[in-house]
Amino acid sequence: MDNNDKIKIAHPNCSYRIRPASLKDLDEIYQIELMSFKDAYPISLLHQLLRDHDAICLIIEVGRKVVGFAFGLMRSENRGHIISVAVHPQYRNCHFGTTLVDRLISALKQRGARIIALEVRISNKIAQKLYRKFRFQIQKTKYHYYSDGENAYFMVLKLNS
Repeated sequence: MDNNDKIKIAHPNCSYRIRPASLKDLDEIYQIELMSFKDAYPISLLHQLLRDHDAICLIIEVGRKVVGFAFGLMRSENRGHIISVAVHPQYRNCHFGTTLVDRLISALKQRGARIIALEVRISNKIAQKLYRKFRFQIQKTKYHYYSDGENAYFMVLKLNS
């Protein structure tokens, strides 16, 4: 990793907190989901993830306001999957996305993940750059993955034991 690729964590002078998400956070999470993605997940899926004991649902708060979230799952004994990561538009470029992905990877690793996968829109260069900081690599293209017909990259991170 060269100096330009160092993983930056949210600015220490910015008061924030990361904690497990709960059902009371659902509305704020859903609003961020809607602002962040063309193909937003339905609120029912986010609700289901929040109730799923196997899911990892993290939020980042500034004050008492939810400004970002990261959801992941274990797909099998050693395979984790990042479902969704988003930060409120007013709080982007504060390294909150990096902080959330870092914590989510750690949580998946603690649950036994040796490989973590995700899908990302081919047009979403910002997210791809974020995931590359963590050494995710494109494994393949999933054609017509999104409802509007856009393709996705299937990216994988192989973790050290």
